[in-house]
Amino acid sequence: LNTTWQGNQYTFAMNGQTGKFVGNLPVDKKAYWKWFGSLTAHRTVTHSIVGCALWYVAVCLLWPQIAPAFGIGLCSHLILDLLNKASKGSMQLFFPLKTRVCLDVCRADGFANALIWSASVIVCVVYVGWLVFSRF
Repeated sequence: LNTTWQGNQYTFAMNGQTGKFVGNLPVDKKAYWKWFGSLTAHRTVTHSIVGCALWYVAVCLLWPQIAPAFGIGLCSHLILDLLNKASKGSMQLFFPLKTRVCLDVCRADGFANALIWSASVIVCVVYVGWLVFSRF
């Protein structure tokens, strides 16, 4: 089969008995990320101690230079999410246990949240830029 999608040419075939595709398939990135995000509910395994450890090990293996900053950022993210009001959802911190935790201290949709997020992004970009360009 040949098709054009979003200005790109794709050639692929499908086995009629197994339903398996081979070749260059068009992929809708929005649909992919929507499906990927549906595999787990928000603030479950990704916001747990187990998930934190798995993410940290993965970053240590893939890009060890940024692992300390990633670990600090991830832990601070979990701590700040613990402070959120319950309306934003509690966390399954001790996954796979079903117990959920929320300290109901502050909201995550105000000006302070946007300011902290913006400052964090700037610090991360500067740090990664320094790591990349300090090699030259």
